[in-house]
Amino acid sequence: RIYVPKNTPLLKKQIIRLFGAQLIECESRSEAANRAIVELGENELYVGHAWDPYFLEGMKTAAYEIYECKLNPDSILLPVASGTLLVGMYNAFSELMKMNLIGEIPRIYAVQGEEIAPIYEALNGKIIKPRSSSYADGIRIVAPPRIIEIIGAIRDTNGGCFVVHNGDILSATKLLWKKGLLVEPTSAAPYATYLKNRAKLGKTLIMLTGSGLKTVDCIQ
Repeated sequence: RIYVPKNTPLLKKQIIRLFGAQLIECESRSEAANRAIVELGENELYVGHAWDPYFLEGMKTAAYEIYECKLNPDSILLPVASGTLLVGMYNAFSELMKMNLIGEIPRIYAVQGEEIAPIYEALNGKIIKPRSSSYADGIRIVAPPRIIEIIGAIRDTNGGCFVVHNGDILSATKLLWKKGLLVEPTSAAPYATYLKNRAKLGKTLIMLTGSGLKTVDCIQ
């Protein structure tokens, strides 16, 4: 059983059905997460990655590959929802520092949509005036479960958090498609951020985290 908010892109829902899962639509992402737990039956497990320690270990491999490729970015831009990718990469870079394999950790910047931006608000102590950022459905999490670790990693690397809205996300998605990179809008949000802040960010690595095949309907 897969629980999703009703505004999930159509193709994502079609793919879920195609693989034979039971699709259960909810009013919001929070409701979907709650029902997935509340409606557990006997001998059923809730498969959620946010608190899985092994999932964090898996996310670390991205940072190791960055090191092995000798990319040496000044900054890293990540779309952030639950924070597992950001925290996992930060942990890996910290290990590389302890082993004296790198001199410093790249500045880590979270990217969120203007509609829902709890990390930005926690970092800056203020609420932003929201504009729609519904295209980036993958980062619309009101209460990230690892927000304390996310904030700690950002502050420790002198990073920050940017917010983007639908117009910038859509433009960045189209530009990436023209480069031959078929990514979902959530992945394009960091690229949209880079286009407006490249001077501040320096040599920047942008994580493209999801295929655009599942969100073609959204862009069309």
